[in-house]
Amino acid sequence: MTAGFVHTQIWHILMNMMSLISLGYALEKYFGKLRYAAILLLSIIAGSLAVFAFEGNIITVGISGGLYGLMGAYIAVAIMNGGMDSPSFRNSMFRIVAINLMINFMPGIAYYAHIGGLLCGAVLGILFSGYLATKKWRLGAMAAGAVLAAVLMLGSISNAKISSSSVYLGTDLKILQYESEHGLSRYAEWLSDGLSDVYGIALTHD
Repeated sequence: MTAGFVHTQIWHILMNMMSLISLGYALEKYFGKLRYAAILLLSIIAGSLAVFAFEGNIITVGISGGLYGLMGAYIAVAIMNGGMDSPSFRNSMFRIVAINLMINFMPGIAYYAHIGGLLCGAVLGILFSGYLATKKWRLGAMAAGAVLAAVLMLGSISNAKISSSSVYLGTDLKILQYESEHGLSRYAEWLSDGLSDVYGIALTHD
């Protein structure tokens, strides 16, 4: 989840904050603070899991998984509410989707995070919509949510091993060394055993 609150450059965070304001203003009023926050945060997590499941242990940053989750919730609510029957609304929605599809073909874009966030947001948008979501919609959303969770979990399990050349290895070794030097040697020893299984190599904290 923390990757959603890290950005690389000023333009990166500015663009995402503009999108967050435009999407969030209406959705927070519609869903309420708690449900809105749940959609945003769980979509960030789903996006990160999607990247891990399909691309392995790579570094991604930015809140775009959460933004796509909000967009998924917005689209789901619009469809259930009959918004797609309006030509102007439908054309506007198609333009938004087309723009975001084109963005996904740019270099350095974590499109799996976008897909995971979008699907998670759509499922939660239906489940959180109260009376607007009929029994049919709710059952469909629960089934889709179960499939999504299974795919992300199975994919993540298959990528549980982290390459020893990963940038995380150096950071973990420094943390183990710091803990060992500051009175936490027993904890560092326990942690190194677990990390050895994750990396697939023996780690020492001396």
